[in-house]
Amino acid sequence: MWSLLRDPTFWRSRFPGVVLLGTTGTIDGTASANAIVKICPGGPSTVAGGGGSFSLRNVPIGTYTIISYNPAMTQKASEEIEVTTNGTTSVTFSYSAATDCGCP
Repeated sequence: MWSLLRDPTFWRSRFPGVVLLGTTGTIDGTASANAIVKICPGGPSTVAGGGGSFSLRNVPIGTYTIISYNPAMTQKASEEIEVTTNGTTSVTFSYSAATDCGCP
Protein backbone atom coordinates (compact mmCIF):
# COMPACT_ATOMS: atom_id res chain seq x y z
CA MET A 1 0.00 0.00 0.00
CA TRP A 2 2.81 2.42 0.87
CA SER A 3 4.38 2.15 -2.61
CA LEU A 4 0.97 2.80 -4.20
CA LEU A 5 0.55 5.99 -2.17
CA ARG A 6 3.99 7.19 -3.30
CA ASP A 7 3.09 6.69 -6.98
CA PRO A 8 2.23 10.06 -8.65
CA THR A 9 -0.10 8.36 -11.15
CA PHE A 10 -2.25 7.16 -8.22
CA TRP A 11 -2.79 10.74 -7.03
CA ARG A 12 -3.15 12.32 -10.49
CA SER A 13 -5.87 9.83 -11.39
CA ARG A 14 -7.87 10.95 -8.36
CA PHE A 15 -7.07 14.67 -8.51
CA PRO A 16 -6.61 15.69 -12.16
CA GLY A 17 -5.12 19.11 -12.69
CA VAL A 18 -3.22 19.07 -9.39
CA VAL A 19 0.56 19.27 -9.70
CA LEU A 20 2.31 17.27 -7.00
CA LEU A 21 5.67 18.45 -5.69
CA GLY A 22 8.53 16.58 -7.31
CA THR A 23 6.38 15.36 -10.22
CA THR A 24 7.38 17.82 -12.92
CA GLY A 25 10.18 18.19 -15.43
CA THR A 26 11.47 20.57 -18.09
CA ILE A 27 11.43 20.49 -21.89
CA ASP A 28 14.24 22.39 -23.62
CA GLY A 29 14.82 22.44 -27.32
CA THR A 30 15.38 24.04 -30.67
CA ALA A 31 12.69 25.03 -33.17
CA SER A 32 12.50 27.53 -36.00
CA ALA A 33 12.97 31.14 -34.93
CA ASN A 34 9.73 32.54 -33.46
CA ALA A 35 7.93 29.20 -33.89
CA ILE A 36 5.04 28.28 -31.60
CA VAL A 37 5.75 25.20 -29.46
CA LYS A 38 2.85 23.42 -27.77
CA ILE A 39 2.23 20.28 -25.72
CA CYS A 40 -0.80 18.34 -26.92
CA PRO A 41 -3.50 17.89 -25.99
CA GLY A 42 -4.25 21.07 -24.09
CA GLY A 43 -0.85 21.63 -22.55
CA PRO A 44 1.22 24.75 -22.11
CA SER A 45 2.81 26.55 -25.05
CA THR A 46 5.62 28.99 -25.69
CA VAL A 47 7.25 30.87 -28.56
CA ALA A 48 10.82 30.03 -29.56
CA GLY A 49 13.25 32.90 -29.43
CA GLY A 50 14.97 34.50 -32.40
CA GLY A 51 17.66 31.80 -32.30
CA GLY A 52 15.04 29.05 -32.06
CA SER A 53 15.60 28.01 -28.45
CA PHE A 54 12.65 27.37 -26.14
CA SER A 55 11.94 26.01 -22.68
CA LEU A 56 8.80 24.73 -20.95
CA ARG A 57 9.19 24.32 -17.19
CA ASN A 58 7.09 22.58 -14.53
CA VAL A 59 5.55 20.15 -17.03
CA PRO A 60 3.81 17.24 -15.23
CA ILE A 61 5.59 13.93 -15.79
CA GLY A 62 4.20 11.78 -18.57
CA THR A 63 4.35 11.03 -22.28
CA TYR A 64 3.26 13.78 -24.66
CA THR A 65 3.12 14.85 -28.27
CA ILE A 66 4.85 18.20 -28.63
CA ILE A 67 4.26 20.21 -31.80
CA SER A 68 5.90 23.24 -33.33
CA TYR A 69 4.73 25.38 -36.21
CA ASN A 70 5.72 28.69 -37.69
CA PRO A 71 3.42 31.72 -37.28
CA ALA A 72 2.45 31.57 -40.98
CA MET A 73 1.27 27.96 -40.39
CA THR A 74 3.18 26.69 -43.43
CA GLN A 75 5.54 24.32 -41.59
CA LYS A 76 4.87 21.86 -38.79
CA ALA A 77 6.83 19.32 -36.76
CA SER A 78 5.90 16.97 -33.94
CA GLU A 79 7.75 14.65 -31.60
CA GLU A 80 6.72 12.10 -28.98
CA ILE A 81 8.50 12.84 -25.69
CA GLU A 82 8.60 11.64 -22.12
CA VAL A 83 8.93 14.09 -19.25
CA THR A 84 10.58 12.62 -16.14
CA THR A 85 10.62 13.80 -12.54
CA ASN A 86 13.07 16.68 -12.12
CA GLY A 87 14.56 15.79 -15.54
CA THR A 88 15.13 17.80 -18.70
CA THR A 89 13.90 16.41 -22.01
CA SER A 90 15.59 17.80 -25.13
CA VAL A 91 13.77 18.23 -28.45
CA THR A 92 15.05 19.37 -31.86
CA PHE A 93 12.33 19.76 -34.48
CA SER A 94 12.59 18.82 -38.17
CA TYR A 95 9.90 20.57 -40.20
CA SER A 96 7.70 19.56 -43.10
CA ALA A 97 4.91 21.30 -45.02
CA ALA A 98 1.81 21.82 -42.88
CA THR A 99 -1.83 21.49 -43.79
CA ASP A 100 -3.12 21.62 -40.21
CA CYS A 101 -1.16 22.97 -37.23
CA GLY A 102 -3.56 21.98 -34.46
CA CYS A 103 -3.00 19.28 -31.89
CA PRO A 104 -3.36 15.74 -33.18
